[in-house]
Amino acid sequence: MNNKVDLETRLHFRDWLRQELRQLDFYQRRGDHYLIREFAKYCVEHGSPIDEASLGRYLRDEEPVLPTPERCRALARVFGYAPVNVLIHAGYLEGDDLFPPLPEKAEDAAKEVLKRKELIAKAASEKGLFEPLGTLIEQMQQSTPEFFEEIATRQDAPEIRDVFARTAKSKSPGASAIAAQALEEFNKVQEQVTADRGDSSAEQAPAKGRQPGRPAGKKSTEKAGSR
Repeated sequence: MNNKVDLETRLHFRDWLRQELRQLDFYQRRGDHYLIREFAKYCVEHGSPIDEASLGRYLRDEEPVLPTPERCRALARVFGYAPVNVLIHAGYLEGDDLFPPLPEKAEDAAKEVLKRKELIAKAASEKGLFEPLGTLIEQMQQSTPEFFEEIATRQDAPEIRDVFARTAKSKSPGASAIAAQALEEFNKVQEQVTADRGDSSAEQAPAKGRQPGRPAGKKSTEKAGSR
């Protein structure tokens, strides 16, 4: 646990954790208290044991403390979140830790995008040296247009599209916006893949009514029986 981080960050994490417990019904209005013992059992049931004493320190009114990064990962498993979500709420990661924000000027923004791609490519070539870095790079690559092109050609592509479409209609503004963007990009890639396949088929198939080896649009001038 960590009580040396600024109070504002610790209060934010406490309030976020309280909200999560409320959503899971580990809160009792009468008496205004959280069902810490029951939640600790819930954590054990989900394969991520966290002791009651620590949970109490995360949730207390005065001077709450932060969980360690490993405890953040345990909470993520309990809530079904990606660990990075909990790590951000605990203040261990910030939005621009991975990359700086894109500049407003188009030319500078383009250069920054290229710099990011170069960094990802370099890290990908070195990922065998440090496994966590390799995993992170792989996950980043799975959000690129190239990855959309890969999944657009899969047999279960319609099912993937349906997930994007359903999420785009969800009530969560953030999730729906991201899903809508993913759906738009997925549709564009799938249309391009379909068009490419059509062009390829047209090139391979002979024109209808045309005899192989005879130029299209020209009739034979050879008369029957003339040799």
